[in-house]
Amino acid sequence: MAHPPQVPGFINRNFDEIRYLGEGGFGVAWQAHAREPGDAVELDEDIDIHIDDEHRGPEAELVVKMNKLGQGLLDALQREHTFMDSEMFPDIKDCPNVMSSLAFKSYPEEGRGYLIMEYGGPTLSRKLWDHAQDGLPREEVKEISQQLVNAHRAQGRTTGPGR
Repeated sequence: MAHPPQVPGFINRNFDEIRYLGEGGFGVAWQAHAREPGDAVELDEDIDIHIDDEHRGPEAELVVKMNKLGQGLLDALQREHTFMDSEMFPDIKDCPNVMSSLAFKSYPEEGRGYLIMEYGGPTLSRKLWDHAQDGLPREEVKEISQQLVNAHRAQGRTTGPGR
């Protein structure tokens, strides 16, 4: 596993129990718990990020994705939030295998954005890593395959021909 990068101030100020999940070509992801309203110590004019109460506290596991530096990647993260959260795309929004986007916080002057989503469990990469010696059990492979098919179908109905 890669050495975790330093946790950005925005995440430290707004979340507890922060755990590095991984990094890809577009950004970095952490698992965390959003602080209760009023407990966040965000320093700019948006004192709290807007996350409803059911997604706050120690029981609500979240993922915070941060884009790597660059306006293009910031725009891509903003589009991901819009796509996942839009009523225009009910097939995506209602798919149980696509996590909901709960909030997006942008710092354009820094080229940074943060996408806050529900945590859906370990990543496929993590599962494969954990089972590198013995392989994934057949039932888990079937379950993962079905989840991927469901998400792909939802996206296809949303972005397919004629859309």
